[in-house]
Formats: sequence, structure tokens, C-alpha cells
Amino acid sequence: TRAYGAENSVAVYTGGGTQAFTVAPTTAASGLVNGDTITSVTESIDPSATPTTAAGTPHLWTRVSGATFGVGTDANYNIHYTDGNFAITPREVTVTAGNAERDYGQPNPVVTAYTVERGTNLTSSGLLPGDNLSGVTTYYNPSITTTTLAGTHADAIRINAASVSAGYAGATLVSNYRFRYAPGALKINMRGLDMSSPIGTAVGTVGTTISQTV
Repeated sequence: TRAYGAENSVAVYTGGGTQAFTVAPTTAASGLVNGDTITSVTESIDPSATPTTAAGTPHLWTRVSGATFGVGTDANYNIHYTDGNFAITPREVTVTAGNAERDYGQPNPVVTAYTVERGTNLTSSGLLPGDNLSGVTTYYNPSITTTTLAGTHADAIRINAASVSAGYAGATLVSNYRFRYAPGALKINMRGLDMSSPIGTAVGTVGTTISQTV
């Protein structure tokens, strides 16, 4: 299997497999005997599976032939080859929200920054050259309010998925992509309080000073 837009050379075996073939278990009538082994085969992939073949295209195959024996010889066997399935999956693209910072008690700032993962035909993820996203918007985790405690909140700023769908433009059908979203962090700074006079002063860490009676 491989992602849409990638070369077949980056395909990986599924089901935890690490090789191009398996040999059927030995039975009374078939299978390798006397310690014979097959060490390699010639593998081919359906030529209709190109980088522009759509994700989910059915009936693509992988094919093996020309078994090479490590022990024994093919002259002792009538070898039958069975095709495997070749799958093209949607290409994953991670869109990450930008980070922001504010003082405790202040409204959440509007976040317009975001990053989009990019890729090529030699990678298995990322937006392909010529395809773009624009106008992506963000929103805050509802738990982040003016009374949220100071500190860094990792899951505070989220990508609006609808804006990603609306903002996509490119030659690639959007169905060939699977967008994933990574949140941005909000750092909430503590507010200091100057107690040097009878009328205290609450000092904002980004330079805002507010008079306050204490």
C-alpha cells in the first residue's frame, strides 16, 4: 500500500509484513519439503497504479514470479503464484494551528496563523506541489475562558475543519487527501500586583497597567 501521489517505490507491505511473498504451509500434497527454502522472487506492481491513480481504486495487484531457492531447486516443484492486492490510500496532511499568548483575565486573541504540511511524490504525506490551502480559521477550546488559570494550555487553539474544506484549491481531488488537525497552544501570563502604596496597581505582563483599590 502507499499514499496517493507517491511513487510505488515508497509502498510498504501491510499486516506487519516485511517481504514481498509468503510460502503456503506444507501439507501432504504441497509445499516445500526436505528443508528447501525460497529466498527471493521478482515482484511487480500493477502498471495502472501511477502517482495520479485515485485513492481507493479497486482491483490493483502485486505479482511475484521467478522464485529463487536458497536450498533445493525449482526443478522439483510445480510453483503456483497468487496475486496480492495493492491499495492506494488518501494522502494525510496535517494542518497545525498557531500559538498565542495573553494575560490572565484578558479575552482570547484572534489566531490567524497556521501551517500546512507539504510533501512530494517521494513522501507519503503532505500537500502536493500545486495544491494549496487558504483562509483557514481557528477557534478556542470552549474550556479556555478569561478565568482559565495562568500557564501553557496545549489544546487551546483548534483548526476549523469546515474552513479547510472551503479553502482547498488544486488539481488533486480533495477526496485524495485526509486532513488531520493539530492544536496550537495558548500561554496565559500571570498578572502581578504592586503593593508599594495604599492604592495597589495591577500590572499586566505585556505592559498594561490597571488601577485597582486594595
